[in-house]
Amino acid sequence: LVESSDRERLGVTVHMDYAFMTAEDAEEEMQPTLVIYDDHTRAFWALGVEQKGVTEGIVKYVAGVLDQSGYQGQKMAFKSDQETSILALKKAVSAERVGETVPIESPVRASKSNGRMENAVKIWQEQLRTIKHDVESRFGKNIEVDSVLFSWLIPFTTEILNKFKIGTDGRTAYERITGHVCRHEQ
Repeated sequence: LVESSDRERLGVTVHMDYAFMTAEDAEEEMQPTLVIYDDHTRAFWALGVEQKGVTEGIVKYVAGVLDQSGYQGQKMAFKSDQETSILALKKAVSAERVGETVPIESPVRASKSNGRMENAVKIWQEQLRTIKHDVESRFGKNIEVDSVLFSWLIPFTTEILNKFKIGTDGRTAYERITGHVCRHEQ
């Protein structure tokens, strides 16, 4: 991890991309999910969105997530691929934030340069799939991806990752953000 004095000087890097439950689900009619990953705290956030692009609600959500993570007024690098809709969203969030926001785009067809985000999406997808299958087996019913329950599972999955996934430093993302251990039972 970057020490706090280095973080103040260098800022933090937050990645953002659109994802689907699995790569095979990426069809035009599928509802995308906005996934956000913070390099410093190793925290995840995800939100099912009706469509890719800029809406006032999504801009406020992303800016709020960053503020609640302790980045209000701090310098931050905002990294994504070069998809038009994600670039527009980054620009709108940057305008909403208080604090310098440096946009970084990974080169076209250079998936390794966006590897952290791709790995974060993979971790989120695996956890979402696990929780979805568990809920389905408990209730004996399939959860449709366009259902209200599935929309709730998207951010719930990131809460589970943030509060209970222990990093190599022995702490969770929740602990890195708040300085407190999560008191909820698993």
